Amino acid sequence: MPREVILMTQKIKCTVDQCVYNAMDRCEASSIEVCSCGCQDVKRSAETECKTFRDRNDQPSI
Repeated sequence: MPREVILMTQKIKCTVDQCVYNAMDRCEASSIEVCSCGCQDVKRSAETECKTFRDRNDQPSI
């Protein structure tokens, strides 16, 4: 049975200037992972983190 492929335009705002995936306040990572910071009962955004973050300064120069 053929699978249907749906392409979506990603609209994830990112204001972390240091992240390599941030392009004009939009995340350009192909996928993202967000998790809790070890809390069992997350109630605020401060208790979450983006595991996809990669520091722009840690990228090799070309």
